[in-house]
Amino acid sequence: MSNPKVSVVVPIYKVEPYLRKCVNSILAQTLEDIEIILVDDGSPDRCGEIADEYARNNNRVKVIHQANAGLGPARNTGLMSAEGEYIGFVDSDDWIEPQMFEELYKAAIHCDADICFSGMKRITDGVESERNINPFAGQVLKGSKEIFRLRRSFYGPLPNRQKCDPLPISVWNAVYRRSMIEDNHLRFLNIRSEDKFFNTAACKAASVVTAIGETRYNYRCDGQNSITRSFSTNMVDSYLTLFRELFVMAQREDSQYRDECVVRVKRCVIDYTRVAIQVIVKSVDSENRKNSAIQRLIYDGTVNEALNKYKLRKLPFNQAVFGFAMRFKNIALLKIFAFFRSRF
Repeated sequence: MSNPKVSVVVPIYKVEPYLRKCVNSILAQTLEDIEIILVDDGSPDRCGEIADEYARNNNRVKVIHQANAGLGPARNTGLMSAEGEYIGFVDSDDWIEPQMFEELYKAAIHCDADICFSGMKRITDGVESERNINPFAGQVLKGSKEIFRLRRSFYGPLPNRQKCDPLPISVWNAVYRRSMIEDNHLRFLNIRSEDKFFNTAACKAASVVTAIGETRYNYRCDGQNSITRSFSTNMVDSYLTLFRELFVMAQREDSQYRDECVVRVKRCVIDYTRVAIQVIVKSVDSENRKNSAIQRLIYDGTVNEALNKYKLRKLPFNQAVFGFAMRFKNIALLKIFAFFRSRF
């Protein structure tokens, strides 16, 4: 299929129970001039066979099989194969409503935008649990100063009483002009929270960014509140790598934006460290192993750079208490707070 309006990239790994619902929702789009690129990232189940079946039955579907490389590299494979005027992303365990890409595409064309964002819905056990409307809906941002108002949120929230900024960081509720991606050699990093880096770079490259108020993307959250698995050393490493790269990205900002971005990164590091500690505490590992992992996090130089002189008292109360426990290296308190995280 040559020069479709939108190419939809779907990275696939171990989602056999959900894949058909995902792909069917893309095939049902009211915008028919699309191509669907299914990237089988070495999935060990029947996902590759299911993807091939779709390609045989519909000429809008293209399948690429590759050895397992991770979410970011799988999306990059899709990017390199895409031929659409714009590119969108859908995660293979989620699904979208029929109007999504038509609404995004029409808004992007109407505003001559390089990127058009929308909102999303969280679906937990088949029930809508949260709806996030894009706070920039209806706005057209032109030039670096206006676009910074949006993209600064990708670094993290400011120190305030909000739990988080309402702007989703994910790439799957947007379309991106393919020529902008190619001209600026934009690619996903093979790193935790890769969407932060891609969206920050894309918005820096964009001349015009807009957003719509619709929430057509359904983000599946089934079972994510019950963490009982063992954590890995790689998990801790991946968080620490993320923290370092976020500070590097902030330091590369122009001087007029740099200080604010660094402050936002500090809160992001504090928030993500809290999440990592919660995962560790709720795992089935030994207490010695849990203590060792938490110690690695809270004694890490990057985490301490985030905590240093940060205005913890401006955070929501429970987050502030957690932050002070990290600052004073009180592992026992951190474990208690993390265990009862549902109250925070």
